[in-house]
Amino acid sequence: MKYSYNNKAIFVFFVLLLIFMSACNSNHSDSQTKIISGYSFNTSNSKMGFNYLKHEDSQRDIFMKILQGVDYAGANSVISDRMTLFESVFEPRRVDYPGAYTKTIICPDEYKPQRSQNESNEERIDYFKGFANSNKVAGACAKDIIKYNYVYGFIYCKNQKELIEIDYYSELNESNPQKFIQELNCGKI
Repeated sequence: MKYSYNNKAIFVFFVLLLIFMSACNSNHSDSQTKIISGYSFNTSNSKMGFNYLKHEDSQRDIFMKILQGVDYAGANSVISDRMTLFESVFEPRRVDYPGAYTKTIICPDEYKPQRSQNESNEERIDYFKGFANSNKVAGACAKDIIKYNYVYGFIYCKNQKELIEIDYYSELNESNPQKFIQELNCGKI
């Protein structure tokens, strides 16, 4: 089979693209294990300045992203923006098509995430406790699609200037899923 110049160029382009993509996927280096609040986390650093921590077992999955060197004003801005965005998902929305059943989509109050905030001299904690579906996507607003407890939030460590974003998923039978974030403090990370 005879290849034209265009076919060779396309082949070279795809080979270079694959090499580039594999290099991008290996951004995480220096993988280590760290114990936090009794949980074993795999840690990795990225070239973007974040440290990623991941714990997965049969009862819960915990993902944390740590950004260092963040001042108080910057942390407040990020926390405010992200929490407002998260909260907006649960506001009533008009349906974008005419339908016989409903004109708005509403998350019932019993399934809306509950927000908690606490601030001390050392840290600021701000999180939502709600539910997630089987794909571990927050915002499950109907009993038949709820699969996990979900806690999403932030801890800002003032002295260390670290901003920590947390995604926590646990089985529905866990009675206090927010306990992890409540017990987590800047001295334990």
